[in-house]
Amino acid sequence: MPVQSRYRRRAILALADAVLLASAMVSAFLFALPSSDPRMGIGFLLPIAALAVVIRTGFMVAGGVYSVDWRRLTTDDLVTLVRALALGTVVFGVAAYLAAALDWIAFLPVRVFILDALLSVFAIVGFRAVLRSSRDLRQARSRSLTTKPVLIVGAGDAGMQVARALREESKHGYEAVGFIDDDPGKQGMVIQGVPVLGVRNDLQRLIRQLEVVELWIAMPSAPGAVIKEAVHQAREAGLRTVKVVPGNSAILTGRVEVEDIRSVQLEELLGRDPVQIDSEKISQWISGRSVLVTGAAGSIGAEICRQVARLGAAKLVMLDQDETGVYDLNREIEPRFPAVEIEQCIGDVRDAGKLDQVFAHSRPDVVFHAAAYKHVPLMEEHPDQAVMTNVMGTKKVAEAARRWCVDRFVLISTDKAVNPSSIMGATKRAAEILIRQIGEGSSTDFIAVRFGNVLGSRGSVVPVFRDQIARGGPVTVTDPEMKRYFMTIPEAVTLVLQAGTIGENGQVLVLDMGEPVKIVDLARQMIQLSGFEPDKEIQIVFTGIRPGEKLFEDILSAEEGTHSTRHDRVFVAQVNGGISAGELMKRTEALEEAVHHGNRKEIVTRLRAIVSTYQPPAITASVPAAAEVAD
Repeated sequence: MPVQSRYRRRAILALADAVLLASAMVSAFLFALPSSDPRMGIGFLLPIAALAVVIRTGFMVAGGVYSVDWRRLTTDDLVTLVRALALGTVVFGVAAYLAAALDWIAFLPVRVFILDALLSVFAIVGFRAVLRSSRDLRQARSRSLTTKPVLIVGAGDAGMQVARALREESKHGYEAVGFIDDDPGKQGMVIQGVPVLGVRNDLQRLIRQLEVVELWIAMPSAPGAVIKEAVHQAREAGLRTVKVVPGNSAILTGRVEVEDIRSVQLEELLGRDPVQIDSEKISQWISGRSVLVTGAAGSIGAEICRQVARLGAAKLVMLDQDETGVYDLNREIEPRFPAVEIEQCIGDVRDAGKLDQVFAHSRPDVVFHAAAYKHVPLMEEHPDQAVMTNVMGTKKVAEAARRWCVDRFVLISTDKAVNPSSIMGATKRAAEILIRQIGEGSSTDFIAVRFGNVLGSRGSVVPVFRDQIARGGPVTVTDPEMKRYFMTIPEAVTLVLQAGTIGENGQVLVLDMGEPVKIVDLARQMIQLSGFEPDKEIQIVFTGIRPGEKLFEDILSAEEGTHSTRHDRVFVAQVNGGISAGELMKRTEALEEAVHHGNRKEIVTRLRAIVSTYQPPAITASVPAAAEVAD
């Protein structure tokens, strides 16, 4: 809204309030005093009414009442309005009493003040209610022919926020026509102007009866089985568009916007227990701070950036060498979180000079190090690049964090770092070892967070399977017995943030990944949810295990145990002490030198000197273990 139009609207509203306040004062006199009372004369009434209007209007202006958009009045706004009126009434009463004590005017009965206060509140609040109701009615009439009817599953807090967002953000063209909720106590209720029409078993009937075009699931803590059932019922009723409220936005901020609603993703249909987090603790940790995210354009890094911005960070520094990815992410985040100062940094974590520039300029309080090469077979072909990014890059970022007195450094690690059989896993374990050594004696807390596969991330099986299904198959699976631990991107990042509030210097934190899932079962489920029959309409083909891969991934090595933290889904790995700091630095330098020589066997040998549990299957017999490596 233009500035002139906004001030004009406020002036008109203030003028209307002045008329209402004057009317309330006159009405109070009429009700409280007999018509023969000398104070009923126009010469007395006008000055008193003018005094009441000036004082109370002044308090409403000072209290910010006219900065509130009455079209989106909240309970807090009403409290502000009533408080301003109450304070104005008290000051007016005191002023009237002093004027009477000085014989400037006659004394007024207390009942006049009481009636005036009540009538003023009813008039001002009622006026705004009428304005809002008339606006909503006009919008409803204008939208009736053009809006898209939406049915909302879940009439709890998130559902209420969705209904409110739909009413307030009419530009999107949606209209909530009803709620579905299994709570018997909510049946027949009207929430945010939207009726509760039935339970989940009524979904198909209501979708057809109301000619619903989209089904929105507003149950952030719902398990995958519930979402899967709703999707199935919607499709049985001929409805293809089903959307969800992402759990992280509703849980962390307590507010849902229409932009948050997105289509159901197949990875969300895994039957995992919902994540419970200490959102207040996470918010206190991030809010108002400067946060640097490396690998910001990647799947995990981008989601960290979104959640950090949503949590109210003062500054978000997005570092990546992918300029297009950083640019696109900034275009997404900046308009939604204008209060967050965003810095786009194009650079490589292997460039120590660039890192120093970034740290000197942004002075981050928290660093999330997500930059890494993650493709297992590809890194087997390019071990030098895996080492330079995952090991040396991590070392340089960690050293910069220590040098610039960062409060907390969080390394995004992987279950492939446990008993690694691949170059990628070994380099991530080496990164864990290095940050632990760098953190010794430092004021910076260095923490590693280890978890499994992230569905929907770059390189995960879900987008690969989705593309293969879209092409009509076949869907390729390496082995019928291959299993992996899975998390969705928002779930993984939310737990990373939670782990960041729990971890202490030198700790490796392990996220509870639930039960491992067979890849072939995931493939079959995705084919079915896409409307096809596995092995009939879409074939599944087994291709064999690729270099560096294992049938199963471990979260802990044989010598590691865990102990619990304050969170039931985050554990601390009991990692052994390992080699001395001086010896570790010597072996790291030798590894870097091997990379420059470009000899794969030498790289593997030097990497095993740091990570004793690294067992590359193809050369286990020919490459000596760490204890056998000559310096």
